[in-house]
Amino acid sequence: MALGFAACAPAAKGPTTNTTASGTDSGAAPKICREETTTGSNIPRMVCRTPEEADDQRDAARAWHSQPRTAPPPPANGH
Repeated sequence: MALGFAACAPAAKGPTTNTTASGTDSGAAPKICREETTTGSNIPRMVCRTPEEADDQRDAARAWHSQPRTAPPPPANGH
């Protein structure tokens, strides 16, 4: 019985390199594909990015996290 459940379980997938870029441009940079789960969802989706795109997104996330947070303004009517 346990063997039947193991056959249905999804395989764990790590990052993979897609050596064939989309389109007909054979000089395109290879993309790194991995499964990502959106916040609030349990359904992973395959996302492919070039190393440069991944670096840009990582830098943007770090910049956002380093910004100071401010408290929301008080209500206009004083309550």
